[in-house]
Amino acid sequence: NWFDTKPLLIICFFFMGVAAGILNVFKSAKKMHKQL
Repeated sequence: NWFDTKPLLIICFFFMGVAAGILNVFKSAKKMHKQL
């Protein structure tokens, strides 16, 4: 059972990390626009 669910967990964490990175880029971009 563990080996069946492990790939799904890795894929979920991977997409969560990508989404968090994209959100951070948008947040920093908004901050830079405010400074300009």
